[in-house]
Amino acid sequence: MFISRRNLIFFTIIFVTLLLAVFWLGTKQNDAITQIALVPTPTISTTQPTTSPTFTASVTPTNTSTRILTGTPYPTNTPYPTPTPFSISSPNPTDLELIRLIVNWHYPDFYLTDSEIAIMKNTYDAFSRTNQDVNGDGKPEVIIIGQIADYGSYLAILQYDENSDRWQEMHYLANFATWAGHEIGIKINKNRVVISTEAGWHGTGMQGATWSQTWLQCSETKCDKTWISPILDFEWQEQGTYSSIYYNLTTELQVNKDSITLTKQSFGIATEYIWEPNNDRYPGTTHKTVGPRLVETYKWDGNKYALAERKEISLQQDIIRESDQATVNTIDFINQTISKHYWKQDPVVSTFFYMDEQGRDKAIASFWGIEGTLHNNGLWGSKVFNPKDGSTLPGPVAAARTTKGNDLIAAVLGAKRNDKCRLVIHKLNGEQFERIAYHDIECTPSFTRVVWLDIDRDNKEELLFITIPKEQVERQKLYIYRVGKELEAIAHLSGTLNGPDGAGVRWEQQNGATIFFAGIAPAAECDAFSCLDTTRRWKTYRWDKTRNALVEEK
Repeated sequence: MFISRRNLIFFTIIFVTLLLAVFWLGTKQNDAITQIALVPTPTISTTQPTTSPTFTASVTPTNTSTRILTGTPYPTNTPYPTPTPFSISSPNPTDLELIRLIVNWHYPDFYLTDSEIAIMKNTYDAFSRTNQDVNGDGKPEVIIIGQIADYGSYLAILQYDENSDRWQEMHYLANFATWAGHEIGIKINKNRVVISTEAGWHGTGMQGATWSQTWLQCSETKCDKTWISPILDFEWQEQGTYSSIYYNLTTELQVNKDSITLTKQSFGIATEYIWEPNNDRYPGTTHKTVGPRLVETYKWDGNKYALAERKEISLQQDIIRESDQATVNTIDFINQTISKHYWKQDPVVSTFFYMDEQGRDKAIASFWGIEGTLHNNGLWGSKVFNPKDGSTLPGPVAAARTTKGNDLIAAVLGAKRNDKCRLVIHKLNGEQFERIAYHDIECTPSFTRVVWLDIDRDNKEELLFITIPKEQVERQKLYIYRVGKELEAIAHLSGTLNGPDGAGVRWEQQNGATIFFAGIAPAAECDAFSCLDTTRRWKTYRWDKTRNALVEEK
């Protein structure tokens, strides 16, 4: 193909023109990028307008400027004004000023209005202020106890520095108690600050709490932590297969010049449940746990009290049944009395006598109010531990015989598949027993007792029925009955198991009167200021003969 010189010049002009056009378009494209970088828009569309130039990866910005796509999709909003440093120069600050100072130090990004600060002071009994010398310089420091919204409780010890005309912090504790107020207490002994705290937890079917003591030793400008130890641990659980309550408490705390000695005792009780194929649940075995008993010794090492020795002075005991001699003696007496009627003379050898065991068993089963025999007794007749040979046999779990007046016998039979006990009352006429009454009561058979006691000094004994309900394993209950021609309930009492002996209710006779005591849970119904000493506490009741009732003594 032949191209003339004229045509070659023409095509060359067109090609150069196209190159200039491409260069011009590239310059406009870079200007557009620069414009986007300098003018942010509130939103970015994912679809390019048809009038916009097409951007490709091969486009390279010129060296005259740096062009980066930096548009912000949404404007940045500041919900609260930026806090400014806060200080107090007054030697007598208000409570609200001190709270704001603490918040500013430890939560600088947590902005609070004056009204919110006031709420923090007045909510949940969460604020207390103590002005007292803690370092021995003769000038009072300020101890603040409070709570910061959802951040938990805190304790701050503040000191006014006259040289800088500013308040400074000597010590700060946070998130060490469930709530402030009644669950944080302080005691000051010269330059030692003792902080008592309670921290609780809970979940589905469980809850617990720990009471602790923290010791601070204060010098000129600071307070150092020198000792911390739990004083009481509490745990309660209610699950599908068991329920339990457990305590670990300090029963003695001795402070010497260079040492601290703690005596700790654990105790608890738990009930296991049995599930039937039809999903019915009934209480099974109940266990009481006592121990171990520990002695811990902490010694001063120059900076703190460090654990020097932990000694176990008694082992843990698991108790399945509590037995008393009165029950053993009464059951033997009943069996011997009934058995007298079932010795049979051998028809062949007249000098030989044998026991009609089947007839005897039916008679004993009838005595207890059981259908059938001891070996096929339906609902009643849970197996009982036999202390003589370690076996388990159906029969009563508790029994007692009167010592005054009519010869009455009270016995308790456990149920096989529910949480009931059957209390049966008999009167002995000669060598024959007459059943007076029976009554079904919620109980734990293995931790049930019956006692005859003349509570009003009229020479007639009332019946005391003591048990632990399986659905309330943390409590012991006392029922008092008067027995005449029938069984009459005259009083009842309930107390928390609050000691290693497992007693929630007890009694004693003083100067002709019967005094009853109902246990209060360790450290319950009080606050850390008054009674974090784990002392066993009781409500006291006196039997009032005129009112025929138990009356609480204040």
